[in-house]
Amino acid sequence: MQDFSTKSGIIAALVYDDNRRKLRTVFEDCEVRLFKEVPPHITGELVSAPSPGQYHIDHIRKRFPRLAA
Repeated sequence: MQDFSTKSGIIAALVYDDNRRKLRTVFEDCEVRLFKEVPPHITGELVSAPSPGQYHIDHIRKRFPRLAA
């Protein structure tokens, strides 16, 4: 499991589980979202994106199955 920090106005923290391909996103308002079946390269792109919040909206939010966090 890996913790990532981002330079984002809306994302406070990211945690990625390589073995289970799960991404946990913690937002600045303390909301937590958990997504499954997220490939490692998507997490890498999210972390390095100029706007991680916008990347999350465009490439993760509706693309990957969401689990109860």
